[in-house]
Amino acid sequence: MLATRPVRALASLRLVVLAAALLLSAGCTILPTVREEEPTPTPVPAPPIPQKPTYVVQRGVVEQTLSFSGRVGPSVEHELFFRQDGRVSRVYVQNGDTVAFGQLLAELDNADLYQQIEQAQLELDAAQSALAAAREATAYTLKRAEIALEIQRLNLTKLESQSNRADVTIALANLESAEAERKAAQRAYDQRASQPGAEASGQALALERATINYTIVKANYDKVLAASKQREIDLEIERKRLELAELDFAHLATEVDPGLSKAVARAELSLDRLEGHFSATVITATLAGQVTSVGIYEGRTVDAYNPVIVVSDDSELEISADPSSTQKEQLTEGMPVTVSLPSFPGEVFAGEIVKLPYPYGSGGGSSVEDPDTRTHIQLSADAPALEAGDLVRVQVTLERKEDVLWLPPAAIQRFSGRRFVLVEEQGRQRSVDVRVGIESAERVEILEGLEEGQVVVGQ
Repeated sequence: MLATRPVRALASLRLVVLAAALLLSAGCTILPTVREEEPTPTPVPAPPIPQKPTYVVQRGVVEQTLSFSGRVGPSVEHELFFRQDGRVSRVYVQNGDTVAFGQLLAELDNADLYQQIEQAQLELDAAQSALAAAREATAYTLKRAEIALEIQRLNLTKLESQSNRADVTIALANLESAEAERKAAQRAYDQRASQPGAEASGQALALERATINYTIVKANYDKVLAASKQREIDLEIERKRLELAELDFAHLATEVDPGLSKAVARAELSLDRLEGHFSATVITATLAGQVTSVGIYEGRTVDAYNPVIVVSDDSELEISADPSSTQKEQLTEGMPVTVSLPSFPGEVFAGEIVKLPYPYGSGGGSSVEDPDTRTHIQLSADAPALEAGDLVRVQVTLERKEDVLWLPPAAIQRFSGRRFVLVEEQGRQRSVDVRVGIESAERVEILEGLEEGQVVVGQ
């Protein structure tokens, strides 16, 4: 207990000193202070009224132009796509690969179609084999019929050449001669018949001989005539046989069994339909060139007609651009342009719009099969060589007028659909309505309202 007393005494002393210091500082603040005089503030100058720019109405050239960016690339560039939705099974190319026309580049999962096409091909082969065998058999039969027809024609010609008309004529002449001799002998006998011994006379003998000869000649004539009639019958028979042979030949000369041909046609249609489905699942190169873009990978799901591979023919370069629809409405194929190339700063080169997309020109974009919607531009022959990938600036002069009044666009003001300017005259300004013509980024043609040399206050 005695050891702690000095410590407590020291602490009490410190408290007394601190209280005295606080009282002293409080007393100082209670004492009155002397008031100092405030300084006079410096006046802030009013901001100067900005001077508006002025422009002088001038006479010169005004051009209405369009400008847009373009890119140097291959003149022929095909964007390729699948013609049906599906999952990518194989991709056979990558960026920078050189491909040939018709080369397979990618395909969807189409294993089932492969099998169906193989089956359809087998059915077509079988139908074609049956048709070929039938045609071969028909050709053999046709050849035999042709030979038989020719033989029949020869037989008919032979029979026709073996005419017995002369035999009939001769037999008839002989008959007529025998008839005359018989009649003459009859008359001679009739004159001798009234006399004795007529039956044993020479006239009777001559009459008997003439009668026998007539009978023989008549029988020969009848025979020859009958043979002639039989020959006509034989000829008619041969003619009918020739008609039959010609009919058989004409029938064999026509198409073989129509059912076989129809079977081949059905198999071909089935195969064509499957191959059409198959072609929708593959992408093949539509030109020989270089692959410049591949936007698919194996296993990815793709939509039909969405371009996924680009193949370009970089043997010739051109400038392609994509102006706005409003700009394309003012462009035409064959229109001259000027082009600024990055490798030639400060210089411009002449060119021409060679193709605009549908419906502004003859280019693509009218269907998903031809998706090219670019504007194609070609430089003149004396222009420097292009470099693929360069970005260029294209400018088109839509209209040019010389020796016309003009002002910069900043000098012309608008209000409620009217255009006017503030003309400065003797330190005063007055509003003047103006009618304008063609416009560019730097100059606006003044058609009415102003005269050359007038000063206009800008905005």
